[in-house]
Amino acid sequence: MKMMKITHLLVLLVVSAGLLYLTRSFWMSLGIMMLLLLVDALLAQYERKHRSKDDDTSSERD
Repeated sequence: MKMMKITHLLVLLVVSAGLLYLTRSFWMSLGIMMLLLLVDALLAQYERKHRSKDDDTSSERD
């Protein structure tokens, strides 16, 4: 689990550095990064919700 967090942080660092290089604007890169982090958090929440729903359904069948 800890390795996934480190990998996730490295990916975010590479993406943010790439955005800064492409846009050459700190504020635009910051705005895009904030939107990407929001989408990432929403997708993680959606996935957790559906995993717990699937786990509840499978435990009822047993």
